[in-house]
Amino acid sequence: MEGRRVAAGRGRVWKNITKDELMAFIGLIILAGSEKNWDMAIRELFGSRLHNPMYKATMSIRRFEDIRRFLRFDDKRTRATRLETDHSAAFRYIWDLFLVNCRQRFIPSDCVTVDEQLVPFRGRTKFMQYMNSKPAKYGIKMFWVCDAKTPYAIDGIVYTGRQPGEAVIKNLGFNIVNAPGIPGSYYSTVKYTYRTSETQERNQSWCKDKE
Repeated sequence: MEGRRVAAGRGRVWKNITKDELMAFIGLIILAGSEKNWDMAIRELFGSRLHNPMYKATMSIRRFEDIRRFLRFDDKRTRATRLETDHSAAFRYIWDLFLVNCRQRFIPSDCVTVDEQLVPFRGRTKFMQYMNSKPAKYGIKMFWVCDAKTPYAIDGIVYTGRQPGEAVIKNLGFNIVNAPGIPGSYYSTVKYTYRTSETQERNQSWCKDKE
């Protein structure tokens, strides 16, 4: 809907995204990440001879930019209502689907690990975090449950701060790290590595109970 509105204002006709085109777009995003080009300018990826020719062979740069600009993962008409109880309402549905696939597509090994990640981001969001100890400094804070033998993500939480109407939580880092259900449901704690900080954040590893 947003794409049609903007295209009409520019005297253009919006072309609906097909399933194949969406999969191609996602594939290019994954390709850029695998080649460590996530911070590269899009026009450089598509136009430079030094980069993978797969980008411009898949779709035009204008089409790629249009899809990236107008792609939405929820119904904007009901977003305001959902934001009253969830800061991550704009992407909650697709995030939950992603986590379901993570849990169903992989059987973890004997040990799993929980730790935090700061995803570099400087866009507009209510839950932007500043972490001086991280290289990016600014971004979105996430907690992941990963297999200890492979870096596969099994479960995760996007830290969106205190939700509307939620009471103040003490020992925030400690509680967030313990929130994912897989370690508590299937594993027993065998190792703790605490880091000194105001929120008592910590790394944890869980291994299956051998008994």
